[in-house]
Amino acid sequence: MRPAGKASILIAGDSHEAEELLWVVRPIMLAYDKIAKYEEDFDLRISQLLADLRKVVRRRLNEIVTHTLFMNYNIEFAQFVKDGPNMFSSDYYARILSEIRNIRLGCSFIVAYVEDTEPFLLEIAEDGKVRWHGEFVCIGTGGLLAWAMMSHGICLTSMSLIDCLSKVFFAKRMAERDPYDVGTTTSILVDVRGRDKYWLSDEGEKYLDENIKVIDAPTGLTFDPKFLEPFGPTKDENDNGDGEDKIRNNGGDTRTAEKSDESN
Repeated sequence: MRPAGKASILIAGDSHEAEELLWVVRPIMLAYDKIAKYEEDFDLRISQLLADLRKVVRRRLNEIVTHTLFMNYNIEFAQFVKDGPNMFSSDYYARILSEIRNIRLGCSFIVAYVEDTEPFLLEIAEDGKVRWHGEFVCIGTGGLLAWAMMSHGICLTSMSLIDCLSKVFFAKRMAERDPYDVGTTTSILVDVRGRDKYWLSDEGEKYLDENIKVIDAPTGLTFDPKFLEPFGPTKDENDNGDGEDKIRNNGGDTRTAEKSDESN
């Protein structure tokens, strides 16, 4: 977690790449702190903030592309764009283009801001896209698992603090099941408009850990063959010789297709 004026930025990915990105993002958020904030122009204000962030993120992504090209192929990006087709074979040129398209920031951010007429969350994704989210956003290795858990049930701005903490903590515990090395260390920052920021204490984490259990699918249930239906024509239906095929789909209903001897 990094401060950027009144904003809090959660980081996922390579810490060195994150510091480079912070270098260009932090001034944007500091400038946003100084803007007069009226409820009637909230959407316009956010739109301009998104445009400013997208501009500096594109610039950072271009720097990474330029550095990669120079280190791997000893060529500047501008020169590659201008002379690349003539300098490399078509296959090699296509390979370099594919490599450029797959270059990422190496990190992703969640920008949380509460000191406005309403709080908001912004995502700076690893592919360079900047998005404005509603009640929640998840990033990092276990982000998809956490997102699935946060999507379950209701997220409301009127939720109590303990309910919010419980939901976030539960999503983090689920994310730890990701097979790609999600750490078990949990840090939760509470940020409320007009108040100091607070970390979830060890006592608070212990309380949540004791009361929140990550559930599994039930096991030991009794199986009944009636729970399954044939997929496609059954052997008896294929051999009935009555001039029609009966095909069962995944939903279990039966559809009939008439055979025809007519040829086109």
